[in-house]
Amino acid sequence: MMVSARQQKRIRIFIVATVPDTHWFFLRGQLGFLQSQGFDVTLVSSPGKRLKECKQRDGVRCVPILISRRMH
Repeated sequence: MMVSARQQKRIRIFIVATVPDTHWFFLRGQLGFLQSQGFDVTLVSSPGKRLKECKQRDGVRCVPILISRRMH
């Protein structure tokens, strides 16, 4: 069975949060599942310990970008 180039391409999902704790707590179990279903998952958030831990725990790509928050 031949597979076309389009079928071989993985769908990319970028999940962005201002703080890495969001990824760590709310996406537990979800990231591995998405990858097992063939998705290419990348997390984006401010740098931090939890972002590194997500990379180790879930094996996803992580992009640290300083995202500031303030009260309105």
